[in-house]
Amino acid sequence: MARGSVPTREVERFLNIIRAENVDDNIFKRDKVRILFQTRFQNERSTGNRYSFGQMIRQMTQSRIAHELGDYYIFGNEVQVLFERIANNSEFTNTLEDWRKTARNNPLFCEICGIVCTSERSLVEHQLGSRHRIRKLHVDIYQRRNELIRVPEGLRLECNPTIQNGRMEMVCKPGEIKTMTINIQNCVTEQGVDVVLQRHIFLWDTGMFTLYMRSGRGGHNQWSVFNRTNLHITPGETRYFEIRGKAPLEDFGHHYVPLALFFVKKSRTQQGTRSQEEMDSTQYKFLIYVSLHVLGELHDDLAPTSVYEGRENVQEYSYQVTEPGERLPENSRNGLAGRLTPFRIPPYLYNQIRKSNKAAIVNGRMKLNSRYLTDILDCRTTAENYVTKFQHLLWIEEIQLLIDIQQYNMAGVTLERLQSKMRLAVPGLVENRPSVMRGDRLYIYISDRLSERTGHPEDQLNVAIGNIVLNMECEADEQRGRRNVRYEGVVHKVELEHVLLGVSARLRRSWSIGKRYNVEFQVSPYNMWVQHRAVKLAVSYMDILFPDTVALLAEHSLIARRESIDDLNPEQQTAVRNIVQGTSRPAPYIIFGPPGTGKTETVTAAIKQVYNLHQDSRILVCCPENSAADHIMQILLTSDEPNMKEETFRMYALSRKPETLPERIIASGRHNFDRTGECFFYPTVATLMGYRIIVTTLMTAGRMVTARFPKNHFTHIFIDEGGHAVEPECIVPITGLMDPTAEHGRAQLVIAGDPKQLGPIIRSKIALNFGLPISLMERLMDDITMYKTPYNPRYITKLIRNYRSHDMILEIPRRLFYDNELQAFGDPKVLNCMLGWDMLPNSKIPIMFHSVFGTEEQAGDSPSWFNRDEIAQIDMYLTKLMSNTHHHLNSSDIGIIAPYKKQVAKIRRMLIANRHILNQNEITVGSVEEFQGREFKVIIISGVRSDMNASYTDIDYVFNLGFMRNPKRFNVAMTRARALLIVIGNPITLEQDECWKTFIDYCDENNAFKGPRPRRNNRRNNTDSAATSSTDHR
Repeated sequence: MARGSVPTREVERFLNIIRAENVDDNIFKRDKVRILFQTRFQNERSTGNRYSFGQMIRQMTQSRIAHELGDYYIFGNEVQVLFERIANNSEFTNTLEDWRKTARNNPLFCEICGIVCTSERSLVEHQLGSRHRIRKLHVDIYQRRNELIRVPEGLRLECNPTIQNGRMEMVCKPGEIKTMTINIQNCVTEQGVDVVLQRHIFLWDTGMFTLYMRSGRGGHNQWSVFNRTNLHITPGETRYFEIRGKAPLEDFGHHYVPLALFFVKKSRTQQGTRSQEEMDSTQYKFLIYVSLHVLGELHDDLAPTSVYEGRENVQEYSYQVTEPGERLPENSRNGLAGRLTPFRIPPYLYNQIRKSNKAAIVNGRMKLNSRYLTDILDCRTTAENYVTKFQHLLWIEEIQLLIDIQQYNMAGVTLERLQSKMRLAVPGLVENRPSVMRGDRLYIYISDRLSERTGHPEDQLNVAIGNIVLNMECEADEQRGRRNVRYEGVVHKVELEHVLLGVSARLRRSWSIGKRYNVEFQVSPYNMWVQHRAVKLAVSYMDILFPDTVALLAEHSLIARRESIDDLNPEQQTAVRNIVQGTSRPAPYIIFGPPGTGKTETVTAAIKQVYNLHQDSRILVCCPENSAADHIMQILLTSDEPNMKEETFRMYALSRKPETLPERIIASGRHNFDRTGECFFYPTVATLMGYRIIVTTLMTAGRMVTARFPKNHFTHIFIDEGGHAVEPECIVPITGLMDPTAEHGRAQLVIAGDPKQLGPIIRSKIALNFGLPISLMERLMDDITMYKTPYNPRYITKLIRNYRSHDMILEIPRRLFYDNELQAFGDPKVLNCMLGWDMLPNSKIPIMFHSVFGTEEQAGDSPSWFNRDEIAQIDMYLTKLMSNTHHHLNSSDIGIIAPYKKQVAKIRRMLIANRHILNQNEITVGSVEEFQGREFKVIIISGVRSDMNASYTDIDYVFNLGFMRNPKRFNVAMTRARALLIVIGNPITLEQDECWKTFIDYCDENNAFKGPRPRRNNRRNNTDSAATSSTDHR
């Protein structure tokens, strides 16, 4: 043991004392650490050598157990973490200001480091020391980066690769060694002036890069590690340097370290020796970001085939005549008929929206430029303004949908003729860009572009195979202004990348191979009109939409059958009993079901209890999405209750794709799909009334309203996943199928869901800011006293027992969204099955954040983002997971979440190419929306967005995270994993969102962080800086 060093066991003993003092954080002020050392560590030692505080800290910093930053220490994490945490710490910001004030009054105080020196000499010595120099360099990088990356005057640099915007980067494979060269020549024009390279500094030591210099003469050149100071470069002389970097084996993306070179000029004719202080006063710095870009095997294969340039703006076309298209064939079995009143957008509203579309956000609220809209929208939702406010929100959203759909209009495209239909290729259709459904309409115009086949304008002769056909009809059209005609196309079938259109016979006759058309997409107003009708009818249902405890009815005397609910936990049993008894009537009963707590199990148990105990009950079950409705239907079909299967019916919309129906539902025969005609139909009112349980979506329930289905036929209405629907959608079955005049016979309404998870997607920023995304469930829980905490089980039950995830996976969602109440009750054999996996940075914690500084890209005409570096990292983890025989994973146990459809598509290509799966369904890959309600043993999340500029610049750039900056989306992504959660992303980009930052900090604090961890840039007056400690590549 070297003289003066502290034994390892003593260091560990002091470290345990520090950690015991604050188990939640590893950051301590210097004075507190000193007090702990003196009062705890020293006092508890009765014999043996005595060590000073300076010896202990020196030993801990040298061994990288502790990292120092100004007046703070961090223990157990890397210095860049400390830098980032303190840079965002208001206490430290205040400390810096205090240091500046102190320095003005005390000439011996260093405002950079917060140190009081004993004399002017000691202050000068401190300012010449490495600690002050490193800290000062960080300040310069923040304040003068653009100046530092410019080649200093009097120097000529030849670099391979070329430095671009301060970065010198080479691409490589994992584990590969790369060499970069820097040749520095003294070009000072002054006679006899040397350039002195005083020193160089890698701002953090990853162990990846080493600087070498060539030495030797007479052809005997040797390369050695460069660790000299004050290297003189004489006029005209060139010094040769190499940076050798070794890429990590399991970390992809960009790996960079800032390299600072310190220069001064010195005249050889100058008498005497200049002091170090004098030389430092004339010093100038040059900064290079040295980087290796580690690529995956499929990097080139997944490259964009074309550059994203946005969609072409297609002009609006004038027309005088519309040729109707071929309608969908009528199904003689359709039994729900009726007329839906149109709710057309008022013309004046377009101008009001145009005024407000560039509204500013002030103190977190949108400031509209329209006084008219402000008076209607900028207020709390009440019974008095309910109809007016929601009607305008729906119109505003519809206007935005009409604007958005125009970006998908196409110019100069061709049509393919298939018998009596026309086939149109729609780029982006597989991504729902645009969203097209059976029955939708679009419009077709004759294009002015040249024919693809003949190269001549379309008003010339059309050439058919083997014949020349004079198209007299087109000639006649031309004479009377044929381009004032638009042709309606009715969507008869939606394929993967094409739609089949029913068009007029006139358009079919005028068609020829290669003929060009312009296509204009439309938004069907049907769903909006259904919601408008529901809102208009709401005036009679205010005691349900704004319930009051005074108006509550007496409890029902029926009690749930105990033997049927014994398998439920206490909270679930409470909910079922109170639903059966109708304790909340006429107000809705709410089941608040956080992820994995058995919400749907509770809903279906309540349905079964009502079915059995209320012999005259008739139950309507509605969900916002088909997937949720199908899930409930399949559970009910497995019921052992007598006659329930025969008395349960699943009603689909006519636009549903038959191939997406679950096999169990198809086999049951309890649905409205006509296998003979291969299409859906609506049963008659009488047929539907013969079923005791009907399962459908909220919007399809509107078909029953249109057909004047008897009000209050249903005794119970269950709305599952109520947090997913906007309020006007949620009330479609409420205001349309409940009887407001029936006091004691009014239906019991049950809403189940989680307002903390994904809600509906809203396109209009105005509608988004003024309450349209808030579901009925969320508004009731926020605004109505009976639904607020502490929850009264007569009106609401919160499920708190999570059967899905490991307790450590639950920690962040529990903390951010569920008042720390979620409890892990899952099977320990499943939840702990990934503990000890050799890829975990902390083998006792089944989570990790893997830092990848990748490149985000777009391609073709799709605005969707993808990130090939993150895909390479996913590939590596899949290889490790599937080759691990100890943990017995199947490919179906793994789910991969990516927020962008293009990333999803690229990941699926990787899965096939690298043979992780034989077909794309073995490992589930999808967006956050596709994972809601689902669970997997292992979840891998790709963040995709990666702003590399934030890593290299000092600009406080608020990166556009898009819908990654959404707490509800974050919550869903975090709560899908059972036994292992891996998040891959750029920490600097993601940390701009508080939810993501909380998760990344949590991984840091629990040693569950892997990959490079550089500091986060910030424009605030940060004079705190990191020492030359390492960035972690765990």
